[in-house]
Amino acid sequence: MTVHASWRGLAAAVASPLVLLGFAVSLLVLRGPGPVAIVALVLGLALATVTLLDYPRRTEFAPDGVHRVCMLRRHVLPWPELVAIERTGGSAREAFRRRDEHAATTPRGGLVARGAGKRRFLLTDRVESRREFDELRALLGRLEVPTVLRAGRPSADAPPTDLYRRTRAGDRQDRP
Repeated sequence: MTVHASWRGLAAAVASPLVLLGFAVSLLVLRGPGPVAIVALVLGLALATVTLLDYPRRTEFAPDGVHRVCMLRRHVLPWPELVAIERTGGSAREAFRRRDEHAATTPRGGLVARGAGKRRFLLTDRVESRREFDELRALLGRLEVPTVLRAGRPSADAPPTDLYRRTRAGDRQDRP
C-alpha cells in the first residue's frame, strides 16, 4: 500500500530552501560575505539537505516495514523499531477555519511513525482516504510485531492520496 505527499507540501519543501539560497546569493553578490549572508547560506543549505534527504514523496507500507521514498534516498523503517502510527498535529490556519463541531473531530493531519523514545518520522503530510486507512489497519493487524494505529479514521469525503498521480499500468486499484 502506498500513500503520497501533497503537491502543496512538496512545492513548499522545495521552494523554501530555494528562496533562502536565492536571498543568500543575492546578499553575497550585492554586499559581499557578511554575517547575514553567511547565516542565510548555511540555513538554506541545511534546509535543502533536509528536504532532499528526509521529506517523503511517498510512503510504502510493506510486510517488512515502512519505506519512506524521499527525493535522494529510500529510508526503510522495520516494524520492530516502530511503536505506533499517529497523526500529525495539523495547521493553526486549518484549526482556525474549522469552527463547527464535526470538523473539529474529523482527522485532518498526515501520518507520523513513532519510533523508540521520541523519534518521529513523517510519512505523509495529508490525510489519506478511508480505503487507504482501512488497508493500513488490515496490514498492521497481520503483523507479528504489534504496531499500534493511533490515528483516527478519516472522513468519508477524503480523496485518495494518489488521485492526481500518474500510475504505471497495474499499479492502481479500482476505487469504490
